[in-house]
Order: sequence, then C-alpha cells, then structure tokens
Amino acid sequence: MKDKDKNPSLLFIATTLLTLVITACSSQDAYQLPAEPEVIASLERYSREYVLVPGDQLEVAVYRNSDVSRVVTIRADGFVSLPLLDDVKAAELSISELDATITGRLSGRLVDPEVTIILVNPIEPMVYVYGDVRGVTAVPLRQAKTLAQAIAFAGGITRDGAKGEIALVRLDDDGFLRMHFMDGETDGPIGPYLQFQNTALRADDLIVVPENMRSQVGRFLTDFIVEPLSAVNLILSPYLQFELLADLNNR
Repeated sequence: MKDKDKNPSLLFIATTLLTLVITACSSQDAYQLPAEPEVIASLERYSREYVLVPGDQLEVAVYRNSDVSRVVTIRADGFVSLPLLDDVKAAELSISELDATITGRLSGRLVDPEVTIILVNPIEPMVYVYGDVRGVTAVPLRQAKTLAQAIAFAGGITRDGAKGEIALVRLDDDGFLRMHFMDGETDGPIGPYLQFQNTALRADDLIVVPENMRSQVGRFLTDFIVEPLSAVNLILSPYLQFELLADLNNR
C-alpha cells in the first residue's frame, strides 16, 4: 500500500461535510413552533389609569380655600409641596389616589375639605411600532389613527418583515392585555394593507412586525451552515492543499 493511501481522500472529506450539512438541515424541525392562536391573553388584569410621574404639573384646588390651592410640579424625588401639608408623595399614584391622600391629610386641618386635582400637562397619547420596520418609533396617536398610518410613520415594513403576521398588543376594555394577530388572509398583495387601514388604534397600542419565514430560513442557513462550514474550510484548506501537493509529487 502506498503512503498516500493512508491519508483521508478528498472524497471522504467531502462526504463528511455533506453529512454535517444534512444533519444541520434536519435539526431545523426541532425548533418549529405550533401554530399561534388568533389571540393570546395575559393572566393579569389591569386598570387603565394615568400614573403620575416626575415632571407632571398639577393644579390642586381646595374648594373655598384659595390659600391652600396651588399649581405644583412633581419634583424628581416624586413629591410635591403644599401649604399645611409640606411634602406629599405624588409620583407612581393615580390622580384619584393622590386626591384621596391630600383629602385625608387636609381633614386633620380643615373641615370637610373638597379637593380637585387637574393634570395641567398630560402626556400625549402614543402608539409604538417595533420589529422589521425601517424605523422603530413611538408615534403620536393623533398622527396615526390606524395601523396602516402607524406603519407608514415608521417608514414601512422592511423586505424581511412578515406583513401577514403582524401582532397588535393592546390593553382591552375588560382589563386584560391581549395580542391580536392580523390574519393577512385578504386577497391580493394589497389586501393586507386594506386590513391595516381598517384597524383603528388606541393609546399605548404596541405594533410588532415579525420576521418573515424566508428571512428566518436565510438567517438559519447563515448561522448554522454557511458560517460553520466557512470555519471548517478555513481549517481544512491548508491540509487539502498539502494533500494535493503530495499527490502531485508522487506522480
């Protein structure tokens, strides 16, 4: 037997690499998920109330007590200063909770105080667009009353975005947070956009544009096949060149 026959042949190496590719492709099935339901609901129930934050400006009006009434701004430490009460914690409370707190503390100083709290500078209602769009962004609700308008404001869906699988995350009227899936079953390439234009938005809606299947497959091939095989080729290339030279020298 010649010395060159003791080394692996090029055919053996090619067969080994092909086996690795086939194994990697067949393992993709293990990562597939079952079909998503039309709606996914959270387990928690929420109430839709505005929560005060530092920087909010409040008008605290005490009926028939103008000396106690003030327009105040919540400080960075979360407190406001009021006559007779000094510092009162306001941040992380709803307006009704702050009203009850101030009323309760004034009851020790005044007879049956009637307190009204008005938010002077409310935050503008927004909707939020994430995922495979050209610009992830927060959009003022007054400029994006429909799903189509919000996506257009974000620059549109990218080539890798799945326009037929968009999800809308929303706090529904019953207090549960739900993810509503756009079915994308309308006819023609323009059909989904008609559905988007018919979907009205609410404040704090979250729009998620997922990656399409073609892009997922391409990313899988790059991450698990192309790049690993490039590393293997980098390692084996000098060896194969050495084998080729050895074959030529022995002829």
